Amino acid sequence: MTRTAGHVMIIGSGIAGASAAYFAARRGARITVIDSGEGMASAVPTALINPVRGQNGKVIAGGARAARFTFSLIDALIADGFDVPHGRGLWRPVPDATTRQQWQNALAHENDLPHSWHPVPPDLNLVGEWHSALYLPESGWVETLPLLAALLKSSAATRVTGHVKDHPVRRESSIAVTLIDGREISAARALWCGGALGAAQNHLGRATYRAGSVLAVDAPVTTEAMSFGLYSAPYQHGGVIGPTSEPRTATYTEADNPRAVERLIERATSMWGTALTLKSEFRGVRLEEPPAEPHCEALTGFGGRGYLMAPIAASRWAESL
Repeated sequence: MTRTAGHVMIIGSGIAGASAAYFAARRGARITVIDSGEGMASAVPTALINPVRGQNGKVIAGGARAARFTFSLIDALIADGFDVPHGRGLWRPVPDATTRQQWQNALAHENDLPHSWHPVPPDLNLVGEWHSALYLPESGWVETLPLLAALLKSSAATRVTGHVKDHPVRRESSIAVTLIDGREISAARALWCGGALGAAQNHLGRATYRAGSVLAVDAPVTTEAMSFGLYSAPYQHGGVIGPTSEPRTATYTEADNPRAVERLIERATSMWGTALTLKSEFRGVRLEEPPAEPHCEALTGFGGRGYLMAPIAASRWAESL
């Protein structure tokens, strides 16, 4: 492995920032991670790692390789002694023959994405009429907080809690940021992973935001992870269902949306025919299609694809060190 010296500053400790810290440290860099500790959409309880997206079955370019990469990263962390709850395999049921054909057309040229079609498994506990189910053996789920903690601990990063006041600025051979409490931090390289909150606080124009919620429940709704409109996956001796689907906006807001959660519960009850006992609600704001941070390198704006695409993107960035 190529080793390099140098101090790298990473702004944000969601999945992009934590992955970047991990891979930069493996190349010998000394890492400082700056994070406000607020507004981290990456802390959603359980995330799907899934390259076949939405109800139209769109396949993300490079998504199959990215899914394998994320799971290989999880395997490496577990081999190093970290506990990262996760599972491989994802069911994607479809309601009718027309939807299945649409998905088959989308998958027709995907030689790198193992998949198969089956009758809908009883373990998905779905009510109503469902046509069939796509099985993706190399997709799956991960509990996010153990993964983020393992990445950051493995990187041996210095953690700085605070809000960055403004964009990073270049000063001769270094890049510096100032925090709102007046502290200044500089490094040879800087990577902006500030996500939705960072984009809003630093006035990155033309950013697009999407708020949403997921619910932790006391018992798993399904015994295996599945997704169609809603997703169900294991979480801390129970399960998680989500997400609410809220409109994209041009401004960042964390305001609660009780009606969205009510609709989520109604849809879940309709899909699985069971009453839900809630343990907790998670609400976050994702950054989608952001502008580039103009004063340093940036790795942000993955939206709902963070756990699929951010680790492999962070690895490629770290190769430049």
